[in-house]
Amino acid sequence: MRFTAKEDIDAPADYVFAAFSDFEAFEARAKPYAVAVTRQGSLAEGGLNWQAKFRFRGRARTLDLSLTDYSPPQRLSFEAISRSLSADFTITFTQLTETRTRVSLELELKPQALQARVFVQSLRLAKNRLTKRFRLRVLDFSQSVEAQWQQEQAA
Repeated sequence: MRFTAKEDIDAPADYVFAAFSDFEAFEARAKPYAVAVTRQGSLAEGGLNWQAKFRFRGRARTLDLSLTDYSPPQRLSFEAISRSLSADFTITFTQLTETRTRVSLELELKPQALQARVFVQSLRLAKNRLTKRFRLRVLDFSQSVEAQWQQEQAA
C-alpha cells in the first residue's frame, strides 16, 4: 500500500532539506505521543538508526528505523521494520527555482505476516481518508518550514 504527497515550498532546497533532516526535532515531536525513541549511530559514522517503542491497539510495539539514503539536498530514504510489517519512506527534493523547492514524499507499507496483511487490507478500506490525513500533515510541516524561512529572511 502506497501513500504519496507533493508540496511546493518557497525556500531554497538546502534549507528545506535541512528542515526535513532535523532528526533531533522529529525525535522531540514523538515524546508527546508516548513514543520512546533511541538513536543509534551517526551520519559521520555512516549509519543512523532509531528504535521506537510505543503502544498501538493495546500492545507494546517496537519499530526499527534506518536511514538508507542521505544525499543532500536531493533525497532522504528510510526503511522501517517491525515484527510483521515493513515500510519504505522516501523524500525527494527538487529545486524549481533558487527560492522554490518541490518536496515529494512516498510511503510504501509491506506486510510480512498474515496479521499485517489483514491490517493493511483494513487500511485500504480507509485509504482516501488516510491519504488526506497524510497530505495534510505534509502540508502543515511544509507551511511551517516556509514560514521559518520567511521569518529568517525578514530578520
